[in-house]
Amino acid sequence: MIAPRGTSSLLVAFSALVTLALGACWDDDSPAAPADAGATDAATDAGLPTIDPSDELRLPGFAVVKLRVGAQGSVALVEKPTSCESMPALPVRQLRWFLHLSDADFYGSYVPAADEQLLDFALHPSGEVTAVAAGADAYRLLRFDASGTLRATTLLADPDAANDPFIDFSGPSAPPPLPGFAPRATVDAARLAPLGEDVAVVTRTGIDTVVAFGYDIESSGTLTRRFRTVIEAGIVLIPVGISGATAGTVDTFGQLDNAFHVFIDAAADGAGFTVAVAETAFTTPMVVAGHRSHFHENLWRRPGGGIKSQWGAVLTRLDREGQRVVSMYVDAPVEAELQGLRTVGDATYVLGRMQTQSGADGWDAYAAAVDSASLQLRWFTPVDVEAGDVLFDVAAAGAERLVAVGATRYTQNPSGFSISEAAPLAIFLARGDGAPGARLDIPVGPHHNELRSIVEVDPGRALRLGGFDDGPATHSAEGDPSRMSADGFLRTLRLPR
Repeated sequence: MIAPRGTSSLLVAFSALVTLALGACWDDDSPAAPADAGATDAATDAGLPTIDPSDELRLPGFAVVKLRVGAQGSVALVEKPTSCESMPALPVRQLRWFLHLSDADFYGSYVPAADEQLLDFALHPSGEVTAVAAGADAYRLLRFDASGTLRATTLLADPDAANDPFIDFSGPSAPPPLPGFAPRATVDAARLAPLGEDVAVVTRTGIDTVVAFGYDIESSGTLTRRFRTVIEAGIVLIPVGISGATAGTVDTFGQLDNAFHVFIDAAADGAGFTVAVAETAFTTPMVVAGHRSHFHENLWRRPGGGIKSQWGAVLTRLDREGQRVVSMYVDAPVEAELQGLRTVGDATYVLGRMQTQSGADGWDAYAAAVDSASLQLRWFTPVDVEAGDVLFDVAAAGAERLVAVGATRYTQNPSGFSISEAAPLAIFLARGDGAPGARLDIPVGPHHNELRSIVEVDPGRALRLGGFDDGPATHSAEGDPSRMSADGFLRTLRLPR
């Protein structure tokens, strides 16, 4: 998150409320408990995957937050945990290239300059990588060859932003003061998806407009803009942690700026892509209302009658030329957070967590599947494993099943944002109806654990996991700065033959 360039009385008042919520007394320093016996016994049953101990790589000091695998090996986005006590708290991320997990060293890396924040990357079929970074006053696109060598840098200039639509529900439409290339609450608002060797980019601007771009690769490695499409009109979003005076040390699941995040993914054939924008407790109901005002599409109406809830995600499908094909609102029954978007085969999956009860263990994970072309909902399923649950990513595990990954066994301050340490979660979901299946036996490391990314590396036979253990939860590093760290890993999950 980044410090505000200007605040209103509403934002200051809301910030004070959040400061009290995060600062409420909440004990979350106890180490993660051993894996429960039920999970261990289930993992020994025939037909369940197992972790391959000979195919693992540790990354001390970094959390693995995104993983992709291609012909040239694995590419990982790694991150150092940072404090949210003072502003700005900017993401500290690097790129790493690995040929084999059995190798102790990575063969390529990119460490951004001190005034640059690396945000995301896309892996192309050739093994080349496009990354997006935030500088002082603009996003930049970075193109790397398959060995991790930087080929070219392209400034993501956006002169058209001055004419973007803005919906002000409190009065006449007018952009808020001090617009910029990124939202006031965070620069972590740009994501990428590969379109073959080209790339799609989605950003949220300083007036909170969501925009998709298409860039074509040139022989020199530079990228040329082909299209620019407005996905959602600008609205006034509330930055939860804008005061920077929170008593908690770590924003464990990115709650404080979740409303500003954008998500994108493309099918393997690169024929089109999907963008997701969250409708959360801190945007409700402005995203869907802004969409209706600008595009004259009522996403709240259910096909069979009735109105959808005020929490969920607005999905928009675009073709390869950047033309909007369809938008759909996937709602959750209760307050929810969007944490992931992934296209697998002919389905796009929406992942996150939702508050189903008011108690400390009241957060359950959820997953929803939509048709990747029409965005029609196929199923929505809650995932209640053990205390609190959250899902970040999903991958195919054969023709009938998926494996979804995230975290479990955490608790959250019922009146605030403090989250305890957690255990890793990997669970089967049925591809047909989303029904949760067996929980996979995943090693539980010390302190806070998460599985953040999963990739199919050998169809029907092996998956690769990216995540971390020994990380901090909200209050873990208080009084002990050495706890502001994490140990990442890449692991291979073998499916039964």
